[in-house]
Amino acid sequence: ANDVRSAAASVDGCRILFSTETQVLVPGAPQSDDKDAVYIRGRDSNRTRLVSSDSAGVPGKGSYGGIISGNGRYISMVSDSSNLTPPGTDSNRWLLRKDLRTGRLETARMPDGTGPAAGLPVMGIDMRGITADGRLTIGSVWYQPADHGPGYMRIAVYDWVTRRWTMLNSYGFYRVVSSISADGRYIAYVAANSADGSRELYLLDRTTATTRHISRGPAGQGA
Repeated sequence: ANDVRSAAASVDGCRILFSTETQVLVPGAPQSDDKDAVYIRGRDSNRTRLVSSDSAGVPGKGSYGGIISGNGRYISMVSDSSNLTPPGTDSNRWLLRKDLRTGRLETARMPDGTGPAAGLPVMGIDMRGITADGRLTIGSVWYQPADHGPGYMRIAVYDWVTRRWTMLNSYGFYRVVSSISADGRYIAYVAANSADGSRELYLLDRTTATTRHISRGPAGQGA
């Protein structure tokens, strides 16, 4: 395959996850333009299989941004495919989790905006992290009016056990997750908080609810 959009690996390096529009790797994969599919490659088995499918193995029509848990069991991805979401729902972007051991597919609707983002549609999510056990998925959700005017971003964490979203920090025009620690305690993210819009690095401790400004020199100057 070419035109690979994203890639991730399990901690032991035996499973490689990637998404691509070149959907000719597995028989039965969707053949539509501008619609990604998510695949996993087992380096120990030399086998590639489609994972952007429902619990019955029916391929989705558009999924992207896949990430894999450290233990190699769970895949989280974003989909705008109505055949992977609950019946009767719209095809706006949903968060999905696939259990590679059982084939079970779980879905979570993107959170509605509050405050300055109230009433704005969810335009997307940039997923960047998943805990080692696959319980927490984290990403940056952005809301933007239909006319593509100024939008708002916020970091969001989804807990697949409690089935709840947690929205972190305040809204801004730039909030991008870099990573989450294996145990889910620490989140590194880049944000534009200064008056001149400079993007700087922060570390959030979810246990103590404290944030450290990382990109600072010995005298406190910003990077």
